[in-house]
Amino acid sequence: MKKLLAFILIAGATTGAFAKKWPQWTNNVGGGITGNYSQIGADNTTSSDVIEQFGIGLEGIYLGYHENGFTAKADYAIGATASKDVTLQDKDTNIGFFTNIALGAGYSVPVTENLLFSFTGMVGADVSLFGDEKEDISYYYENSDGTSDEAYSADYAATVGLITLSIGGDILAKYSVSEHFGFFANISARWVIGGIETHETTYTYQKERKQRELTAQTSKDYDLLGKFRVEPTIGVIWTF
Repeated sequence: MKKLLAFILIAGATTGAFAKKWPQWTNNVGGGITGNYSQIGADNTTSSDVIEQFGIGLEGIYLGYHENGFTAKADYAIGATASKDVTLQDKDTNIGFFTNIALGAGYSVPVTENLLFSFTGMVGADVSLFGDEKEDISYYYENSDGTSDEAYSADYAATVGLITLSIGGDILAKYSVSEHFGFFANISARWVIGGIETHETTYTYQKERKQRELTAQTSKDYDLLGKFRVEPTIGVIWTF
């Protein structure tokens, strides 16, 4: 009886230690600094056939993996972007902001007790926005017959948006320094499937000396044709 009881206690302790070290599902949440470089094919939208962008910002990730290796991944990034191929701000380099989100699944491989690699296929969306504003500029309102009235003093606002869909893959390396804390490095490579470029211009002015504001707004959409984006990230990661 004593031997049986000792066996049960030892087996229970061993099973508990094994379950703690190798849980069925492990969750990880991380955050870090990211940079990105992209080229997007343009269809008669700018002076260039390719819109090139450089960006820097922050990225958050979720990485979950099963003990059999199956892995789910999500990431979201936001930051500043710059492009010489967006002609909006009367500058050689236009400044805006970018954001992207992606979801995917794949496989994780433990290399050592502290080091793990994850390989995931991803699908997501990317958005870049550029804006410009000016005050007290001359605006000529165009009548329905194509003629123009006298010039009005107006406030001007314009935006250019690049909205694309992308697919590709991520490679992530996670190094644990403790049970719940570590570092990660991630590289994302995406093929841009396509998308649209939106142009919107707004003039706000007063007409006929009346205390009311009128807004003349125009918008145009153009096709974006693809190309690629690369986004490396380094940061810290929490395991729970």
